[in-house]
Amino acid sequence: MKRTPSTFWHSASRLGLVWPATGALFLISPLIAARSLDGPALMTMLPLAGVLALIAVGQGLVVQQRGIDLSIPGIMSLSGLVLTQFAAQYGIVLAIVLAIGAAALGGLANGLVVTKLHITPIVATLAVNALLLGAVQFYSGGIASSAPASLTGFALSNTVGVPNVFLLALVILIAVAIMNRRTMFGRRLTQAGKSPAALNLIGGNVPVITCASYVISAVFYGVAAVLLTAYLQTPGLDLGADQLLPSVAAVVLAGNALTGGDLKVWSIAAAALFLTQLDQLVLSTGAPNSVQLLIQAAVLLVAVSMPLLRRMSIHRAQRRVDAGSAGETAPPFTGSRLKETAV
Repeated sequence: MKRTPSTFWHSASRLGLVWPATGALFLISPLIAARSLDGPALMTMLPLAGVLALIAVGQGLVVQQRGIDLSIPGIMSLSGLVLTQFAAQYGIVLAIVLAIGAAALGGLANGLVVTKLHITPIVATLAVNALLLGAVQFYSGGIASSAPASLTGFALSNTVGVPNVFLLALVILIAVAIMNRRTMFGRRLTQAGKSPAALNLIGGNVPVITCASYVISAVFYGVAAVLLTAYLQTPGLDLGADQLLPSVAAVVLAGNALTGGDLKVWSIAAAALFLTQLDQLVLSTGAPNSVQLLIQAAVLLVAVSMPLLRRMSIHRAQRRVDAGSAGETAPPFTGSRLKETAV
């Protein structure tokens, strides 16, 4: 049986194009750069992929509610600053709690502005991002601090040959996947993105759930900021600036609809792995950072275009089916029928 374009696009959207794309990238990487998959290269790539996966899943939670979060740079910079400033005074554990708590407050600000003031998410999160970056610059005086040595030691170490940062990110992703599929709250998050009106009918509080999604996403940014700060040892004050575009690209590349709906946790993780390896491959060829940004933008453009191409293909296939059906049901108006009609 011949596969129609609509069948192809249905299978592709169900299976996810990011998985074969990631596999293909890892197959061709050694052909482009011989040492791109050596042990040291993987030990560098995997922690960054784990951090990006956490950030992208947080972005995905907001996209699931038909929004987008542009406050990632501000929230991550604030968390990194709190961690480095308070670790020596209050200890590592309390500093981590304060850093993640500061991120949650930034997410709460996003959620309240969106749900209470009814400001478009892209404008609301952009405004909160500007406020947070201004606060970071004011408090720090423009001077970055170093992460605690013990926390850096953990971030740079391995367990059973796998980087600790990547393992911790994997554990968190497993917990999120279980929450998303097996808990009432996870199903409410999905329903709020798919059909807020239907959730209202069964007693769900859509504004509360929407606000909660911004808070939870910010917690992911805070955890990622803690891990990235420890891994980089002395990060800049613009800690999350390079994470915004890849986080959106990972969500879109994973097949998550910008109009809300299901959260594809593992597809987002695969997309984060794809984008990180792609960045490492580009840098290993000696290309400048500008090329890296151009490739990220190109990947995002292709990923955004896929749903449009799918709709166009299905529309053309449906038109051909309709035309064929019309030809079968409407017999030709021959000369004999003309005589019968005249009689």
